Amino acid sequence: MPAPPWGSVYLDRENSLSGESTLAYREFLAKQNIVMSSEQREPEDQFGLMLLALVYILEQGHKPAARILLEQHLLPWAYRYLELVQTTKLENDFYAILATIAIDYLKTLQTELKLIPAKLELFF
Repeated sequence: MPAPPWGSVYLDRENSLSGESTLAYREFLAKQNIVMSSEQREPEDQFGLMLLALVYILEQGHKPAARILLEQHLLPWAYRYLELVQTTKLENDFYAILATIAIDYLKTLQTELKLIPAKLELFF
């Protein structure tokens, strides 16, 4: 997979699913009383699922938790993932364009909210 959508692939030295970063994110979700359930069996640190969790947290009015989700769990690897989506050659440009929009959105959030992403080593 040229652009895996799970944070642990980028943050785990062995590029494995459900690594330490997934466990930390799972713990964060538990503290927010969020239970992720999906018909597809995949780790919670999938990019789209993380955005859904962010929306839910914001709808609940928990801005400090939203900040933690972004700074600690999503932004440290999201730009690398989206860069890979942008550069992957596919039959059409849909996903590359969507990645560009996501980058612009995340950068706008980062600037407007003065977010400081955790500086974590990326392995993918």
